[in-house]
Amino acid sequence: GYVIYQFHQELHLDVDVDFNTHRQAGGAVAIASAGSARRAVHQATPQMTPLERQVQALVAAGKVREAIAEVKDEMLYDRLDADLNDQLHALHMRLGDRPQTLAHGQQWLKALVRAERMKPAFAALQKLRAIDAAFMPHDPDSIVPLARRALEQGERALAETLLRQLLQSHPAHALAAEARSHLAALAGRQQPPA
Repeated sequence: GYVIYQFHQELHLDVDVDFNTHRQAGGAVAIASAGSARRAVHQATPQMTPLERQVQALVAAGKVREAIAEVKDEMLYDRLDADLNDQLHALHMRLGDRPQTLAHGQQWLKALVRAERMKPAFAALQKLRAIDAAFMPHDPDSIVPLARRALEQGERALAETLLRQLLQSHPAHALAAEARSHLAALAGRQQPPA
């Protein structure tokens, strides 16, 4: 059986899983756990979108600015697509353009918060503040959710800074009352809102 399997191509026999497929799938254990070789290959090498392939090719050729232009072009109809903003941020970081990275950071945070991806949004805020300690989100709809996440992470000083910023720049915003309540709780005057 092994000899036939080993020389199946020379014998003009088809096999369900040849050596290349077996290797791409990650071995017998991966094939068994996935249920089929095809599913195991797909899990081992997830399919890329045409845009991802194009961007990857441009980056590989050292054309990061062109890759940025392609992603921005794709964002024409939805500037707040969280996945595209993640990709654009990575390209700005790769390019090493600090001002552009920070400028795009505003849109990136807004997109992540809108998508309710708060863990990555808070990580993005921390990453942007590591680049520039003075960086703060401008979008009022993003500030309170980020402050809530900061409180959950035990980052009281950052939460307080965010909440004060909202109250200073947008005192009549719909979330201003919640911001005041959180600030009062931080000051120890009452329990934070649920």
